[in-house]
Amino acid sequence: MYNNVKVSNHEICIPHKLLETIIKETDVEQLIIEEVDAEVFYKSLSGFGKIFFKNNIIYEGNVKNGVLDSGEEKTQCKITFPNNTKYEGEMYLNQITGHGTYYFPTGSMYLKHLNIFLNFNFFVKRRR
Repeated sequence: MYNNVKVSNHEICIPHKLLETIIKETDVEQLIIEEVDAEVFYKSLSGFGKIFFKNNIIYEGNVKNGVLDSGEEKTQCKITFPNNTKYEGEMYLNQITGHGTYYFPTGSMYLKHLNIFLNFNFFVKRRR
């Protein structure tokens, strides 16, 4: 049925029930998350896929425990904003950061090493 994923208490995890408040549709697999040294289980999104947010932003890329993240391999993601501006590049903990390119509907583009330029801040906090 579902694969189990064990996470340490230092990792960020966002349960799928919480993500449902901002996600309209997704094809990212729901995995059962198990905390190490605990008996807590919940479903969250993990893997590569597409997420359609309720604010009409479309994300295509890696998701780890419900968090948009390029991972250590620095997998490129694609984000399409409602005004048809597109971003292709790196994500880290729900933030556009690292190397990436913005493509604007006017035909212009912005290529740069970005430092936390835009934050997809949806209820992300570290567990202690």
